[in-house]
Amino acid sequence: MTLASQSQLPLPAPLRSGHFPVLPPFSALIEIIVLFGLIAGADWLHPGIDIADIRPHPFWAPVLLLSLQYGTASGLLAAGVAIAITAFNGFPEQSTSETYFAYFLKIWIEPILWVGAAVLLGQFRMRQIARKEALVTQITELAHQHATISDYATKLRIHCTSLERQIAGRSEPNILLVLEALNAATLANTTDKVGGIAEAFSRVIALVLPGARATLYTADTTGFRLTAVAGTPPEGGTRAWISTTDPLYRAVVGEAHGISVLTKAGELMLAGAGLAAVPVRTTAAARSALDNKIVGMLLIEEIDPAAFGRAVLPALEAIAHALAPGMESLLLQNGQTAVTPSAQPASQPESSGRRLLRHLRWFGRDRSRDNNADDDAVDPTKSRVTI
Repeated sequence: MTLASQSQLPLPAPLRSGHFPVLPPFSALIEIIVLFGLIAGADWLHPGIDIADIRPHPFWAPVLLLSLQYGTASGLLAAGVAIAITAFNGFPEQSTSETYFAYFLKIWIEPILWVGAAVLLGQFRMRQIARKEALVTQITELAHQHATISDYATKLRIHCTSLERQIAGRSEPNILLVLEALNAATLANTTDKVGGIAEAFSRVIALVLPGARATLYTADTTGFRLTAVAGTPPEGGTRAWISTTDPLYRAVVGEAHGISVLTKAGELMLAGAGLAAVPVRTTAAARSALDNKIVGMLLIEEIDPAAFGRAVLPALEAIAHALAPGMESLLLQNGQTAVTPSAQPASQPESSGRRLLRHLRWFGRDRSRDNNADDDAVDPTKSRVTI
């Protein structure tokens, strides 16, 4: 049973119909028979005493008890039985000095009071019964909700335990296998050109992270430029150029190490651009002109969740390290300038106060001049391409 089905719980008959049943319960009938039987038996055992002369009248007892216990229907039934027994026993004779009106009041004043007491006290009791039934229904619904929540929490705990076991037992990329798959000698012979880099990159990603979609970018002072794509590109295509103002560029260049969505800081830096990114950095054995520079970026855009763990970043860094010589050669051939890691600070989330101040400053500037400057700085035709 779900929480949405709590409104479908069966309600008591009085609450479903909007009013309480007209007929009294079976227990009320039993009590009426017992009480009036006791009074009639006491009258029969004492023939010299007329119950009509006793004050208060003995029939008040069943009328009040039934009205206060079961409500209006039972009280009216008890009053009716009392009136019937009184009429069967006979009313006292009218004296010569009594008028018809005085005689009528004498014989009917008490039966009328019985009916009035049954209605008045019975209605108060009916309100109490209605409130009690509503509270019982509410308690039943809450009990069902608590049971549903408890069952859901139990199933959720079992599901979390199962996920923890799957994560603990899943196979993540092994660094030794990554290094073996890279085969540095083969990469050194095949990554001296763009086609060789793309072929080597696709082959290594297919071996290390099967089914993953990854992209390889070259880095210079103007941004990241697409070099190779591994896996099936998305419907909208892959970004061919990432400017220096892009949060992803600032994060990779500013941090100068791998980032992934497995950490809170990495998730903020990636900002939905991918799942993991590592810079392609030169080594000490590289040319002096490119020593300790960032020459590219390796970005994982999509991967099987079962294969995405903390070992992915070391695997990507090993791949980037093996691809670094080819990326360095490509930059030198194109006459591009590599990026110094400290050239761009990592992007930080902008506070609401600074965002408001930036908008206020923007309103005071010459918008036409800003638009012309933006048109000169960025070529929109180079922002995205479809592979």
